Amino acid sequence: MRPTTTARAIAVAIIGAAVAPVAGAADFPSHQSIEMRVGGSSIAFDAQLGSRVARAARDVMTHCGYNTLQHPGNFGSARASPAARWNQALAGAYLHVRFAAPFESRSGPGDALPVTEVLIAFEQDDHIGPGFTRNGDTVVEHIRCGDKYALELMCMRELAPHFPASYRRNCVHLRFGTDGRPLDLPVDIAPSCS
Repeated sequence: MRPTTTARAIAVAIIGAAVAPVAGAADFPSHQSIEMRVGGSSIAFDAQLGSRVARAARDVMTHCGYNTLQHPGNFGSARASPAARWNQALAGAYLHVRFAAPFESRSGPGDALPVTEVLIAFEQDDHIGPGFTRNGDTVVEHIRCGDKYALELMCMRELAPHFPASYRRNCVHLRFGTDGRPLDLPVDIAPSCS
């Protein structure tokens, strides 16, 4: 079942709130641009929130399960190409981040892929996803991405008023550290970029 535009809008809004600035920011590739659209409208970020959201998006996509480049058989032959799915995601609710320098996305059973762009769609009722990365002309779709960081992104307090109730239900069971990041990951609410 596809969420309503309002549900998508709410889902996108939460993406920035629970992440606080973290020590070690020097190893974090800064972002060139960040765009979030929900319900046909852009969500504005100040510089600090934009950096937190970009970092969370990078963390979500750093460790994933399978991807369409290294494991195409896991996605089915009838599925649209990753580039076509990327464009479909851009027509809905999404978070799109371009990074100033590449980072690596690692697949559980595969090698690292260089990433300069992350696109996370908000198509699901209870978790974020699907998730995509791009480097140059190569678009890759991923599944089972950074569950803990996906929750972090979903539960950001500054964006909570825009998130669907189904996302917020996942957040009430989390405990957060003083840095704003989740302390644990309850197995029964683990989301995925799928």
